[in-house]
Amino acid sequence: MEDNLIEKLSEESIPIRAYNDLGISCQLKVFPEDFIVNEQLGFRPLGYGHQQYFYIEKKQLTTDAIIRYLASWRQCPKPEVGYAGLKDKQAVTRQWFSVPIKHGKPMELTDFNFPGARVLGSSFHPKKIKIGQLACNRFTLTLRSIMSKTTNSELDEYGKSQIAERLQNISKTGVPNYFGSQRFGYNNENIKTAYDILFMRRRCRDRFKKGLALSAARSAVFNMLLAQRVSGGSWKRLLPGDPGWNFSDSLSDTLYPTGVLWGRGRNLAQFLTLSVEQDILKPVESWLYALEHSGLHQDRRSLVAPVMDLTSNWLDSSTLKISFTLSPGQYATEVVQEISTTCKSTKF
Repeated sequence: MEDNLIEKLSEESIPIRAYNDLGISCQLKVFPEDFIVNEQLGFRPLGYGHQQYFYIEKKQLTTDAIIRYLASWRQCPKPEVGYAGLKDKQAVTRQWFSVPIKHGKPMELTDFNFPGARVLGSSFHPKKIKIGQLACNRFTLTLRSIMSKTTNSELDEYGKSQIAERLQNISKTGVPNYFGSQRFGYNNENIKTAYDILFMRRRCRDRFKKGLALSAARSAVFNMLLAQRVSGGSWKRLLPGDPGWNFSDSLSDTLYPTGVLWGRGRNLAQFLTLSVEQDILKPVESWLYALEHSGLHQDRRSLVAPVMDLTSNWLDSSTLKISFTLSPGQYATEVVQEISTTCKSTKF
């Protein structure tokens, strides 16, 4: 039963690509600087208040590592450290954190000392940063060793023009809003942990790990739904009964079709949209039932990830730098996958 349930969810949630294969290969994250993320908060710190804000650059470090350091530095419980979202480890990322000010004395920036991280700026605000309180993320990615899979050689001008056309289409249409593979952990370990929690009733004392696992299972269900909508050609189209008008993208007024993020509560979809979702998700009904009783509340997520302010620049004959902006919770790696389905990430 275990293998069947895990394999069924893992296999059914494999993304189906929206665009045809260009027949190119490339490498991503050859160096940490090949994957740069700049977080933009959804509000401006007021410059006063009992929360001290830090804009921190980290290199090859997890967000959790910074949280732990700040908690130790501030001598406060880990949950009192605020942040808007998790960022990649194998990258150079810049994001905001908050810590409470104790006894009216803020932390001295010169005392910050954590290898691989540095403070780029600071401010104050009355409230702690909460998960999801960001406007967007700006990505700058460097794709290296771009080659034709057919000739195993560098691209000619026609090959480069195909990439330019693909980037133009992505900028105009967006990409399917899949959860990236990093959501599921190496070899789908997070889904396996979710199975242990939901079906084997094994306790997980680590709240962060438990939340990550349950979120991974729900994300896999969403990817399964989206993959079938991509396969059927309806991932960009609002179907009758789609409540997408209540879930327009945070950075635009465009209305996008949505898919269910499973949990307790009534599915807001109606008519054709509801029928389509029920049919697609029927093979994983046992997962749906378990997620309903896991404490997660049902929500909706856009099927489309708009790719905004996309620019590109060839650094040499086989190296391309691209920059673009995504809304919170959207994955830059899914943009890359629509350019090259065989782009390999290096572990430095």
